[in-house]
Amino acid sequence: MQNDYQIRRARRDEENAVAEAWREAYTGTFPVEFLYPQKYRWTFTDNPFLIDPKGDFPIWVAVRDGRVAAWVCAEETDFELAGQLVRGAYGNLAFTLRDHRRRGLGKAVQGAMLSAYPIYMALGMTKANRRIYSRIEGGYIARPIFTYLRLLRTFDADALWATFVSMVSIKLGRRWGKLLRGIGNLGAKHIGAWKLSLLFKMGQRRKGGRPAPIDEDSVEEVGRFDETADRLWQDCREQYTYAVPRTSQYLNWRYVEQPHTAHRRFLFRDQAGQVVGLLVFRVSRPPELPVGVITELLLKGEDLELGRQMLALAEARLRQDGITQIQCGVNTPFMRRLMEAGAFRLFYVNVAMIFLSKELRERIPAEKILAGDWLMTLGDSDLDMVRRDNQPGFGFIMRVIFGRPGGAENLK
Repeated sequence: MQNDYQIRRARRDEENAVAEAWREAYTGTFPVEFLYPQKYRWTFTDNPFLIDPKGDFPIWVAVRDGRVAAWVCAEETDFELAGQLVRGAYGNLAFTLRDHRRRGLGKAVQGAMLSAYPIYMALGMTKANRRIYSRIEGGYIARPIFTYLRLLRTFDADALWATFVSMVSIKLGRRWGKLLRGIGNLGAKHIGAWKLSLLFKMGQRRKGGRPAPIDEDSVEEVGRFDETADRLWQDCREQYTYAVPRTSQYLNWRYVEQPHTAHRRFLFRDQAGQVVGLLVFRVSRPPELPVGVITELLLKGEDLELGRQMLALAEARLRQDGITQIQCGVNTPFMRRLMEAGAFRLFYVNVAMIFLSKELRERIPAEKILAGDWLMTLGDSDLDMVRRDNQPGFGFIMRVIFGRPGGAENLK
């Protein structure tokens, strides 16, 4: 029963207990060494936006007999809501260990965390989860993140065939899966990857032709962000009624100091020398497949041609790094047009929910926050994590080819 568990924040002396539970939960899904210890401490100890830097970790746990059975993690950060700054959190890792399920622990730790913040954002909401959480006072369906993909070469044959075999094994049984593994090793997986890649690329139609070559003197690759990025954010912030402020402090913490990642960072200037664009992308490393991830694409105004030039620069640099595909998450109508103009295809829709406390809603009406454009990317939370399955599986790719991207059913 739930009464046998303590529902609370993880104490500083329970770091090892949380790490042990993570190893049990995530081995085989995430490379656990990329979650703990460096990423753990980057998120929960070294985060400059922690509300209580010396207090308990922002991890809500269900504990029984000294063991962590369920958890939900918060990545604390600043939010700018209709022009006002509020400190809250994004949802991060959440899990209930197998032996402790069907006891309401997941809902209990989630509820405890929701009550701790004036604003909380949860991504990846299924229809079932949305029904549950939409009943909570202050819960609103948020703007989704639309994740796009541009295939540069071919899909990885081994990873693609493995997801195809897994899908068939679930539907028809392990015997069929074993048979398909053998057929794949005879060369079918390479033929299949080539054909599926060709079908996918047929839908990558660049709208408006190729962009004009960008003046290399207008582009600067930077090691860290400074007050130049702060000025760009001041120029851009009024475009959004919801955003995590893209200050130099945030950008450096996220894209310079984050462990286990290799981000490249660029600023773009106009003819007068003013910074009008910012681009960050990540080059994957083993055990990931060679996938590039555009984590920030910030423009002053809606300059479609500059945006296309920024995408073209990212593609050129990523090709040099041996990347086979590029992913990018956006959520404004303009950024979606930009993705389509750059020959990206929509492959997944991440539906989100936002929770606003009563006190916050009295100060900033929810309608003002929900009314305008939002700034959300794959870099905002844990959507861009080091994982082995960073290429879409066979089922997802087929859905895209037939015009039904993954997660789209959760929009209804």
